[in-house]
Formats: sequence, C-alpha cells, structure tokens
Amino acid sequence: MKVSYAATFALTAWYLLSPPVMRVPRRGNIVNPTASLSYWKVRGSYESAADCENAKGATITLAADNPTKIPADFKDLEPDVMSEVTERSVCVAADDPRLR
Repeated sequence: MKVSYAATFALTAWYLLSPPVMRVPRRGNIVNPTASLSYWKVRGSYESAADCENAKGATITLAADNPTKIPADFKDLEPDVMSEVTERSVCVAADDPRLR
C-alpha cells in the first residue's frame, strides 16, 4: 500500500445521517427521505461502516422500545417521528460525493 493510499484510508470516516423532518400545518411532522443527502443531519461519525451500522441498529432498537428515551444525537426530534427517522437513517462514507 502506498503512503498516500494509507493516509486516505486512515482519514475515511462514516457518518450516520438522518432524513430531514418537515413541520407541515395540520399534518404535523413529516419525514422526508427523498431529500438530497446534503440536507440530511449528521447524527454521529464512526471509524468504520460496521461501527456506524451498529450504532444505527442500537438507535433503531431504542426508538422502538421507548421513543421517549431519545439519544443525545437525536434530541431535536419529536418522539412521534423518532422510529421513522432512525429506521430511514443511513451510513455514508465521508467522501461520498452525494454529501456535496
């Protein structure tokens, strides 16, 4: 492995992103999973895809078991959308061009 490739590999991070939530009059909170990833919110950063997926799974489980126990990274969400947001969250590499 060349040094430049090793440095790039070491700097690669993974982000747990959640879709934006829109507040719509008379309809309440609506999760928008079709929004461009540049509008999604970073909920955590991880060293590997596996770490990110594990964090996503733990958050999904917590949201399903008790949506009122919102993790610190999700404090801005209302309990009524917590499960949908966590289930639609994705892990994305920091260098993914869709984030630009």
